[in-house]
Amino acid sequence: MSRSVATHDRTRVTAVGGGKFGQGSDPVWIGNLQCSGSEHQLSDCPTTTLIGSTGCSHSRDAGVICDADWLKYPVRLVNGSGPWEGRVELHAFGQWGSIGSDSWDSHDAMVVCRMLGYDITVPIAVKGQFGPGTGPVWLNYLGCTGTEEHLLDCRNSYALGGQSWSHYRDAGVICDNGTN
Repeated sequence: MSRSVATHDRTRVTAVGGGKFGQGSDPVWIGNLQCSGSEHQLSDCPTTTLIGSTGCSHSRDAGVICDADWLKYPVRLVNGSGPWEGRVELHAFGQWGSIGSDSWDSHDAMVVCRMLGYDITVPIAVKGQFGPGTGPVWLNYLGCTGTEEHLLDCRNSYALGGQSWSHYRDAGVICDNGTN
């Protein structure tokens, strides 16, 4: 379970998996939730597992981060030949981490360039061109449309370090229309 949404009061609600907040000890009562984000409570979400019969371990316990200051997660570009290009890094939980390149495309790159103040028509999304990061891989499988205000607004399937990805081909971007 991993999804980010912004509520009507701009509070960021991010679901994280992978036991980010530790493993529970009570029975796992529900699993395989397929929420769309419009539900009012978890019991409104469709599931493929009967309540109380999940057979799930606690290694992937889900958690939620409710953050009214979600824009505090800045991005930067590193290892490029100028400030307009580089490996994309996001700052979260006190440290910089990379973005995975699975499904990374120009729509995702557009969001990054806009966050950094570049007004360009067609950014170039690259994979692995600017070397591997050393911190966590915070996001992967972003699924941006290109109109989002922040990477955390994208339909990312795995949010904020809920999984353990390698730095193989970390996402990068070139926010340059040939003017630099």
